Amino acid sequence: MRKSLLLVIALLLPGLPHAGAEPTKLRVTLQLPISSHLGVNLMQFKTEDSEMRQLLDKAIIEATGIRVLWWQSYGSSVFFSKARDVRHPGNLRGQKVRVAGENMATFTRQCGGEPFLISASKQLQAIKDGTVDMIMTSISGVVSRELWKVTDTITRTEHAAAEFPVIINEKVWQSLGAHGQSAVAEASKVVERDLREQMADIEAKAYAFAGEKGMKVHELTPDDVSEWRACSAPLVEDYMKEAGALGSRLMAAYGKLRTQLCCSAGLAGTFSKR
Repeated sequence: MRKSLLLVIALLLPGLPHAGAEPTKLRVTLQLPISSHLGVNLMQFKTEDSEMRQLLDKAIIEATGIRVLWWQSYGSSVFFSKARDVRHPGNLRGQKVRVAGENMATFTRQCGGEPFLISASKQLQAIKDGTVDMIMTSISGVVSRELWKVTDTITRTEHAAAEFPVIINEKVWQSLGAHGQSAVAEASKVVERDLREQMADIEAKAYAFAGEKGMKVHELTPDDVSEWRACSAPLVEDYMKEAGALGSRLMAAYGKLRTQLCCSAGLAGTFSKR
Protein backbone atom coordinates (compact mmCIF):
# COMPACT_ATOMS: atom_id res chain seq x y z
CA MET A 1 0.00 0.00 0.00
CA ARG A 2 2.76 2.45 0.94
CA LYS A 3 4.63 1.85 -2.34
CA SER A 4 1.49 2.53 -4.34
CA LEU A 5 0.90 5.79 -2.47
CA LEU A 6 4.47 6.89 -3.09
CA LEU A 7 4.00 6.15 -6.77
CA VAL A 8 0.92 8.38 -6.81
CA ILE A 9 2.96 11.27 -5.42
CA ALA A 10 5.81 10.67 -7.87
CA LEU A 11 3.41 10.94 -10.79
CA LEU A 12 1.89 14.16 -9.54
CA LEU A 13 5.00 16.15 -8.76
CA PRO A 14 5.35 19.37 -10.79
CA GLY A 15 7.23 18.92 -14.03
CA LEU A 16 5.96 15.38 -14.64
CA PRO A 17 3.09 14.44 -16.96
CA HIS A 18 -0.42 14.23 -15.60
CA ALA A 19 -3.57 13.57 -17.58
CA GLY A 20 -5.49 16.74 -18.30
CA ALA A 21 -2.72 19.11 -17.24
CA GLU A 22 0.26 20.62 -18.99
CA PRO A 23 3.68 19.74 -17.56
CA THR A 24 4.82 22.43 -15.15
CA LYS A 25 8.29 23.20 -13.85
CA LEU A 26 8.47 25.03 -10.54
CA ARG A 27 11.35 26.03 -8.35
CA VAL A 28 10.88 27.45 -4.86
CA THR A 29 13.61 28.86 -2.67
CA LEU A 30 12.32 29.28 0.86
CA GLN A 31 14.52 30.78 3.55
CA LEU A 32 13.27 30.85 7.09
CA PRO A 33 14.68 33.21 9.68
CA ILE A 34 12.88 31.03 12.18
CA SER A 35 15.40 28.27 12.61
CA SER A 36 16.75 25.95 15.25
CA HIS A 37 18.61 29.16 16.17
CA LEU A 38 21.31 27.70 18.32
CA GLY A 39 19.52 25.21 20.48
CA VAL A 40 15.78 25.52 19.84
CA ASN A 41 14.06 22.32 18.76
CA LEU A 42 11.94 22.91 15.65
CA MET A 43 10.32 19.50 15.44
CA GLN A 44 6.97 21.03 16.37
CA PHE A 45 7.19 23.44 13.43
CA LYS A 46 7.88 20.54 11.14
CA THR A 47 4.69 18.63 11.92
CA GLU A 48 1.98 19.18 9.32
CA ASP A 49 -0.61 20.35 11.85
CA SER A 50 1.54 22.96 13.64
CA GLU A 51 0.42 26.59 13.62
CA MET A 52 3.63 27.85 12.01
CA ARG A 53 3.47 25.20 9.32
CA GLN A 54 -0.14 26.03 8.48
CA LEU A 55 0.63 29.75 8.24
CA LEU A 56 3.54 29.15 5.87
CA ASP A 57 1.75 26.63 3.67
CA LYS A 58 -1.26 28.93 3.36
CA ALA A 59 0.91 31.95 2.49
CA ILE A 60 2.79 29.99 -0.18
CA ILE A 61 -0.34 28.79 -1.91
CA GLU A 62 -1.96 32.22 -1.84
CA ALA A 63 1.12 33.97 -3.20
CA THR A 64 2.25 31.43 -5.80
CA GLY A 65 -0.52 28.94 -6.61
CA ILE A 66 1.75 26.17 -5.33
CA ARG A 67 0.67 23.66 -2.69
CA VAL A 68 3.28 22.18 -0.35
CA LEU A 69 2.88 18.41 -0.13
CA TRP A 70 5.56 17.90 2.47
CA TRP A 71 8.75 19.43 3.83
CA GLN A 72 11.99 17.54 3.29
CA SER A 73 14.55 18.07 6.02
CA TYR A 74 18.22 18.47 5.07
CA GLY A 75 19.44 18.75 8.62
CA SER A 76 20.95 21.59 10.64
CA SER A 77 23.69 23.95 9.49
CA VAL A 78 27.20 23.75 10.92
CA PHE A 79 30.59 25.26 10.05
CA PHE A 80 33.32 23.25 8.31
CA SER A 81 36.83 24.73 8.50
CA LYS A 82 40.53 23.98 8.64
CA ALA A 83 42.29 24.13 12.03
CA ARG A 84 39.98 26.90 13.28
CA ASP A 85 36.71 26.51 15.17
CA VAL A 86 34.03 29.17 15.48
CA ARG A 87 32.59 28.40 18.88
CA HIS A 88 32.86 32.14 19.47
CA PRO A 89 31.63 34.62 16.84
CA GLY A 90 34.92 36.47 17.23
CA ASN A 91 36.64 33.58 15.45
CA LEU A 92 34.46 34.24 12.41
CA ARG A 93 35.76 37.78 12.02
CA GLY A 94 37.49 38.27 8.66
CA GLN A 95 36.79 34.72 7.53
CA LYS A 96 35.38 34.02 4.06
CA VAL A 97 32.36 31.75 4.45
CA ARG A 98 30.42 29.78 1.85
CA VAL A 99 26.66 30.25 2.38
CA ALA A 100 23.61 29.02 0.50
CA GLY A 101 21.18 31.94 0.77
CA GLU A 102 20.67 35.59 1.59
CA ASN A 103 19.52 35.01 5.17
CA MET A 104 22.65 33.08 6.00
CA ALA A 105 24.74 35.71 4.19
CA THR A 106 23.21 38.36 6.48
CA PHE A 107 23.78 36.12 9.50
CA THR A 108 27.44 35.74 8.55
CA ARG A 109 27.99 39.48 8.04
CA GLN A 110 26.30 40.37 11.31
CA CYS A 111 28.60 38.01 13.19
CA GLY A 112 31.79 39.26 11.54
CA GLY A 113 32.36 37.00 8.55
CA GLU A 114 32.42 37.64 4.81
CA PRO A 115 29.76 35.57 3.02
CA PHE A 116 30.08 34.06 -0.46
CA LEU A 117 26.98 32.64 -2.17
CA ILE A 118 28.22 29.41 -3.71
CA SER A 119 26.22 26.39 -4.88
CA ALA A 120 26.62 23.11 -3.04
CA SER A 121 28.21 21.48 -6.07
CA LYS A 122 31.04 24.07 -6.08
CA GLN A 123 31.75 24.43 -2.37
CA LEU A 124 34.40 21.70 -2.27
CA GLN A 125 36.44 23.44 -4.97
CA ALA A 126 35.86 26.82 -3.33
CA ILE A 127 37.63 25.82 -0.14
CA LYS A 128 40.29 23.92 -2.07
CA ASP A 129 41.33 26.95 -4.09
CA GLY A 130 41.03 29.43 -1.22
CA THR A 131 37.91 31.23 -2.42
CA VAL A 132 36.49 30.60 1.05
CA ASP A 133 37.97 29.69 4.44
CA MET A 134 34.88 27.98 5.81
CA ILE A 135 31.75 26.23 4.58
CA MET A 136 28.32 26.56 6.13
CA THR A 137 26.13 23.58 5.26
CA SER A 138 24.40 20.54 6.75
CA ILE A 139 26.51 18.00 8.62
CA SER A 140 25.49 15.39 6.03
CA GLY A 141 27.78 17.23 3.61
CA VAL A 142 30.76 15.66 5.33
CA VAL A 143 29.85 12.46 3.47
CA SER A 144 27.76 13.48 0.45
CA ARG A 145 30.01 16.43 -0.51
CA GLU A 146 33.24 14.79 0.70
CA LEU A 147 34.05 17.75 2.93
CA TRP A 148 36.18 15.53 5.15
CA LYS A 149 38.81 15.63 2.39
CA VAL A 150 39.35 19.39 2.60
CA THR A 151 38.43 20.32 6.20
CA ASP A 152 39.35 18.97 9.61
CA THR A 153 37.12 20.95 11.99
CA ILE A 154 33.35 21.08 12.55
CA THR A 155 31.69 23.63 14.81
CA ARG A 156 28.28 22.35 15.79
CA THR A 157 26.33 25.60 15.88
CA GLU A 158 23.19 24.07 14.32
CA HIS A 159 22.01 27.64 13.78
CA ALA A 160 19.56 26.99 10.93
CA ALA A 161 17.36 24.10 9.88
CA ALA A 162 17.42 23.48 6.12
CA GLU A 163 14.07 22.48 4.62
CA PHE A 164 13.04 21.78 1.03
CA PRO A 165 9.31 21.94 0.20
CA VAL A 166 8.00 19.26 -2.13
CA ILE A 167 5.30 20.96 -4.19
CA ILE A 168 2.44 20.49 -6.63
CA ASN A 169 0.69 23.03 -8.84
CA GLU A 170 -2.64 23.96 -7.25
CA LYS A 171 -4.51 23.53 -10.54
CA VAL A 172 -3.22 19.98 -10.78
CA TRP A 173 -4.16 19.39 -7.15
CA GLN A 174 -7.72 20.55 -7.72
CA SER A 175 -8.03 18.29 -10.76
CA LEU A 176 -7.41 15.18 -8.65
CA GLY A 177 -10.80 15.10 -6.97
CA ALA A 178 -11.46 14.27 -3.35
CA HIS A 179 -10.26 10.67 -3.54
CA GLY A 180 -7.01 11.56 -5.27
CA GLN A 181 -6.29 14.44 -2.91
CA SER A 182 -6.88 12.22 0.10
CA ALA A 183 -4.51 9.54 -1.23
CA VAL A 184 -1.75 12.04 -2.00
CA ALA A 185 -2.16 13.86 1.33
CA GLU A 186 -1.93 10.60 3.27
CA ALA A 187 1.12 9.47 1.29
CA SER A 188 2.77 12.84 1.90
CA LYS A 189 2.37 12.45 5.66
CA VAL A 190 3.86 8.96 5.54
CA VAL A 191 6.85 10.06 3.48
CA GLU A 192 7.54 13.14 5.59
CA ARG A 193 7.39 11.29 8.88
CA ASP A 194 9.60 8.47 7.60
CA LEU A 195 12.21 10.85 6.23
CA ARG A 196 12.19 12.99 9.36
CA GLU A 197 12.67 9.98 11.57
CA GLN A 198 15.62 8.96 9.40
CA MET A 199 17.28 12.40 9.60
CA ALA A 200 18.42 12.01 13.21
CA ASP A 201 20.10 8.73 12.30
CA ILE A 202 21.65 10.25 9.15
CA GLU A 203 23.15 13.10 11.17
CA ALA A 204 24.42 10.78 13.90
CA LYS A 205 26.14 8.62 11.30
CA ALA A 206 27.64 11.72 9.66
CA TYR A 207 29.20 12.84 12.96
CA ALA A 208 30.49 9.31 13.53
CA PHE A 209 31.97 9.29 10.03
CA ALA A 210 33.68 12.64 10.68
CA GLY A 211 35.22 11.23 13.85
CA GLU A 212 36.50 8.19 11.98
CA LYS A 213 38.20 10.52 9.50
CA GLY A 214 39.99 12.32 12.34
CA MET A 215 37.88 15.47 12.24
CA LYS A 216 37.39 17.41 15.45
CA VAL A 217 33.84 18.37 16.41
CA HIS A 218 33.42 21.42 18.65
CA GLU A 219 30.24 21.72 20.71
CA LEU A 220 28.87 25.04 21.96
CA THR A 221 28.51 25.96 25.61
CA PRO A 222 25.63 28.13 26.91
CA ASP A 223 28.05 31.08 26.91
CA ASP A 224 28.90 30.46 23.26
CA VAL A 225 25.22 30.28 22.36
CA SER A 226 24.52 33.60 24.05
CA GLU A 227 27.28 35.26 22.00
CA TRP A 228 25.91 33.89 18.74
CA ARG A 229 22.38 34.94 19.63
CA ALA A 230 23.57 38.45 20.43
CA CYS A 231 25.42 38.99 17.16
CA SER A 232 22.59 37.51 15.05
CA ALA A 233 19.71 39.27 16.83
CA PRO A 234 19.34 41.93 14.07
CA LEU A 235 18.44 39.16 11.62
CA VAL A 236 15.17 38.52 13.43
CA GLU A 237 14.59 42.24 13.95
CA ASP A 238 14.98 42.93 10.22
CA TYR A 239 12.69 40.03 9.41
CA MET A 240 9.99 41.44 11.64
CA LYS A 241 10.22 44.81 9.88
CA GLU A 242 10.04 43.35 6.38
CA ALA A 243 7.63 40.43 6.75
CA GLY A 244 4.54 42.42 7.74
CA ALA A 245 1.47 40.80 9.25
CA LEU A 246 2.47 37.27 8.29
CA GLY A 247 5.84 37.72 9.98
CA SER A 248 4.18 38.93 13.16
CA ARG A 249 1.85 35.92 13.21
CA LEU A 250 4.75 33.55 12.58
CA MET A 251 6.81 35.05 15.36
CA ALA A 252 3.82 34.91 17.72
CA ALA A 253 3.45 31.21 16.90
CA TYR A 254 7.18 30.80 17.43
CA GLY A 255 6.86 32.47 20.83
CA LYS A 256 4.18 29.97 21.83
CA LEU A 257 6.42 27.16 20.63
CA ARG A 258 9.22 28.34 22.89
CA THR A 259 6.97 27.90 25.94
CA GLN A 260 6.33 24.23 25.20
CA LEU A 261 8.29 21.41 26.80
CA CYS A 262 9.76 20.37 23.44
CA CYS A 263 11.35 23.72 22.74
CA SER A 264 12.03 25.62 25.96
CA ALA A 265 15.23 23.90 27.08
CA GLY A 266 18.63 25.24 26.07
CA LEU A 267 21.95 23.45 25.85
CA ALA A 268 23.16 21.37 28.74
CA GLY A 269 25.57 23.16 31.02
CA THR A 270 25.71 26.39 32.97
CA PHE A 271 26.69 29.96 32.19
CA SER A 272 30.11 31.07 33.40
CA LYS A 273 29.75 34.69 32.27
CA ARG A 274 27.28 37.30 33.51
